[in-house]
Amino acid sequence: MMRYYREDGLTDKWREALNRLQEVATTLSQDHSARLHYERALFGLFALNLQELKAQLAAWESNDATPFWAAKKAGLLAEIGEVDEAQRILQQSLEVIRTKLNLAPTRADYTLLSQESFVMFLLDAVRQRFPSAGRNETAISTQRRDFRERWHALRQFKCDPWQDVETLAQRLDRPHIKPSFFTETPTFDIGRVTQSTSLGAWDAEALTAYNFLRFCEDAGIPFRIPGCAIATKSAAGTLTRITEYSSYWALTTMVRIGDRKAVDQIFDRASLAQMDTRSVDELATRYLESLRAAIPDVEAGDPRRAENFGTLLATVLPEVLSRLCCRCSNPKKDELLELLLQVYGSDHRWKFQGIGDLTKRLLVTFSIAEQLQRVPKLLMFPIPTDQDRWEERQFVNPFEFVQFRNNLTIHRPAIADTRVEELLDAAASDSSAARRWAVTTLGCLHDFGLLDEAQRAQFGAALWSRRAEDGMPSGTLYFRHAFLTVPHPADVDPAHLFMNYVRSAEFPIQGSQKQVTVGLSEDGVDACRAIRAATDVRWSDDDVRSTIRRLLAWWDTDKDHFARYVAAEELREPFSPAFAVRRRLSDLVLTLALIVVRHLDAVRDGNLAPELRHAAAEMSERSVPARSLEMACSLLVSDLGKGVATRTEDDLISSEEDVATDALEAVQVLSVYADRCTAVGSTETGILTSLVEAAARTIRWRRDRLVARTIHSVVDVLSRQPRTLTTECERSLLLGLRRLLRDTAIHRRPRSTRSDERGGAWDVAEKLVVRRAAARLAYWMFERCRERNGDVPDEVGSWKTACESDEEFAEVRRQWTGKVQPESATTTATEYAS
Repeated sequence: MMRYYREDGLTDKWREALNRLQEVATTLSQDHSARLHYERALFGLFALNLQELKAQLAAWESNDATPFWAAKKAGLLAEIGEVDEAQRILQQSLEVIRTKLNLAPTRADYTLLSQESFVMFLLDAVRQRFPSAGRNETAISTQRRDFRERWHALRQFKCDPWQDVETLAQRLDRPHIKPSFFTETPTFDIGRVTQSTSLGAWDAEALTAYNFLRFCEDAGIPFRIPGCAIATKSAAGTLTRITEYSSYWALTTMVRIGDRKAVDQIFDRASLAQMDTRSVDELATRYLESLRAAIPDVEAGDPRRAENFGTLLATVLPEVLSRLCCRCSNPKKDELLELLLQVYGSDHRWKFQGIGDLTKRLLVTFSIAEQLQRVPKLLMFPIPTDQDRWEERQFVNPFEFVQFRNNLTIHRPAIADTRVEELLDAAASDSSAARRWAVTTLGCLHDFGLLDEAQRAQFGAALWSRRAEDGMPSGTLYFRHAFLTVPHPADVDPAHLFMNYVRSAEFPIQGSQKQVTVGLSEDGVDACRAIRAATDVRWSDDDVRSTIRRLLAWWDTDKDHFARYVAAEELREPFSPAFAVRRRLSDLVLTLALIVVRHLDAVRDGNLAPELRHAAAEMSERSVPARSLEMACSLLVSDLGKGVATRTEDDLISSEEDVATDALEAVQVLSVYADRCTAVGSTETGILTSLVEAAARTIRWRRDRLVARTIHSVVDVLSRQPRTLTTECERSLLLGLRRLLRDTAIHRRPRSTRSDERGGAWDVAEKLVVRRAAARLAYWMFERCRERNGDVPDEVGSWKTACESDEEFAEVRRQWTGKVQPESATTTATEYAS
């Protein structure tokens, strides 16, 4: 017992009691002593303490007087990868049990018969594992035939482990149906319901799950051993049934079966919302210690075969830690960063899974200032040189998730010149992996202002030292428009190269093809997004007209495809053709609209207005959302009357997601026009102000996920055009913030009420999408009040208190710690949902 307590944390009374327990343990019978060893070993297993588990198993001496307890020890040994030793103990235990049975041939000892059947069950699993060193197929076949005959004889005594396992498995393999202790059933009479409440009811499915887990524990049956799955599916079925009541037990079960996908059943946003920061830190500490202690076993094992328990910890715990980091304190997140640095530098890093998620989720929980403070630590991550595709996806550059805001006054940390020189050498090297890594890192250092003039020049030379056919740098993660803002040699003209790229860019025209071809990872059209993002490039009139004609030709060729897929039922399926086509269409429409408002004179002189208005009319006839293009056409012919403005305002309150999103993009298009024009007439300004007021009213009253997209769009417009924040608009936003602070709060509820919540985890996810957006709006209003030296409204102050709380999710907190800038006009309302 002393092993489980820190010596310095014991009082004299507790120390005396524990010493007494140690003395009592030496007087136990052989059976009770074996039980004590088994419980101690289980303690190490459930604590995910591999070294403690091994120490307890080593201290447990097998005894012929207790063969069934020895078989349980063998089950634990097999589970952690010591299969050969487990097989030896099981074979010996079976011989002892059969010897005892032969001593009393005239009387059936049901205890020994039952023990024999379970030892045979375990031994058969161990012998059947694959692959097995020195495997004797003939001997295994002979033994299995003998076992089948013996099991047939034992069934008359009701000793059938297979039947026992399968009986419980039949209940656990089916989908979990959560019990409802309170139900409402509509009656025939309008407005009337029947309410039913079950008093004293219990969760029968949870009881079945507990029965299965206790059965496996009492019988010493592992869920899996290397090369053989015994009851992994049934064990996985217990997770959803017991998580609400015994989360630690569920987590241990999940690790034992090595199911990383099951993490979401235990550590989703809803469950994390029920924990405080201290509890999350304690969990993270425990799992960090378990993972670090298991590193020697991880390095010795093969994760593809799950040869030992350490490989299972390396499979599951990184995913668990990636969930916990969104509620951890900063000191604990720094420990996670140290773990990542250790794994990245390991020669056995490929044996860890979920590292990519841990890296991303950890970095995005830091605010911009906190990310900047950790740049020296991030620079310590090794530059890869020989990664395969799987490692490239898992061990990503942490700087890919570092965000930059150029108007923040933050202390810049000092970085070593030698490290910058290593990065510059890697950026110019022939290794594609090293070049991608180094260019991404140097780009972030450049954005943060951490490179001196000489280093910026060297970065530009290294970046442009390798080019693609279009003259742009190759072997990087940058999009084409990003090269417009990074250093370049004096003899390079990035704007000219970018326009050459635009002229030669190909759009995904389907033409006569009936089957739409899309990539699994397709997320819009790169060329369209590059055009929208390159806001400072000067276009010639010919380039403007040529690009518009090419986009109109794309629409004219594929308009029937677009119309068919926009109306398709499978639009919400992420990898369906309809989803991809809808993204293409959104890119097409918004790109057309933005080109028009940025180059009105060139479009007018090219006499493109009739073609554009014709395309907008065709889109309207086919029910294709194109309010943004209609807005641009109205600006083109100076006909921004109440017609398009009224239709846009009506669409803002639409319950159809695509319609409302298109209306938000139309408002952004109008704000871009107001931002780029030197003289904006009162009509345009008034209409933009009216639309912003209408969008603010929807923030006040909306109860769906669209409110998040509306908030992001309104903040972008207000950041570009602060004069559109009228008194009425501000009042609506403040009332909306007051309501959203209450409606999106995730309260801790008693366990008995959680099963009755409608929507469960999905409700929490929806709330967090809206809460993150509302925090961004509140911070923008807070900054505006400070700039005007005005009083901070109570609604904004309440959000400040919530966002500064350690109990808030990190993704919401970080909205308050970064200066709000206008998003690029390329950002669509659709993209805000991602």
